[in-house]
Amino acid sequence: MPSGLRSLCVRVPRLAHELALAHAVGSLSALLAKLAKLDLLLLDDFLLAPPKDQEQPDLLEILEDRYGKRSTIITGQLPIKNWDEALADPTIADAICGRVVPIAPSETSKDSTRPRPTFNPKIPEAKILELATGAFISRRENVCLVGPTGVGKSHIAQAIGHRACLAGANVAYVSAHEVLLQLRAGRADATYDRRLLRGAGLSAKGRGARSG
Repeated sequence: MPSGLRSLCVRVPRLAHELALAHAVGSLSALLAKLAKLDLLLLDDFLLAPPKDQEQPDLLEILEDRYGKRSTIITGQLPIKNWDEALADPTIADAICGRVVPIAPSETSKDSTRPRPTFNPKIPEAKILELATGAFISRRENVCLVGPTGVGKSHIAQAIGHRACLAGANVAYVSAHEVLLQLRAGRADATYDRRLLRGAGLSAKGRGARSG
């Protein structure tokens, strides 16, 4: 590992135990933030045993926080084609696979080995470009991006948010799961109203303004 890079190798069963403890003591957000900052996270014995109900969304949050930002290595004995069966929730299974399994080889041009950017033909390009203007923010309208894994919902939301930042808007990019964790923590430490007001003061927030 190059000097200065942070890494962690952990067995998924042990990580699941740590996540359960974090849920119990109210430190889940801090643990997720710590894992998200690692330059390399190695998850060993992935799906060695079927994950429990709460473990599935926790695993998704870890992978989502690192997707496109940090590197993750997953090792396990179960073939990838069988992951859907091991993950009981099909929606979460689809989302997890979409963040660790390549969807298709990069398309290249004849005279270059560099990836050639393409626009998903199933996405209404004109509508996305209209959203990029930020006019919906001025009109105080909400936006919901819905679709299967791999169509680019999160990337589109990030791009729209980036354009809004350049235009001077206050933008937060956060998973719905993290929002609920923060609100639950607010009820516990009597900061619920303050957290709501902080969110209400943003020009745009969440996955809907962010997931497949």
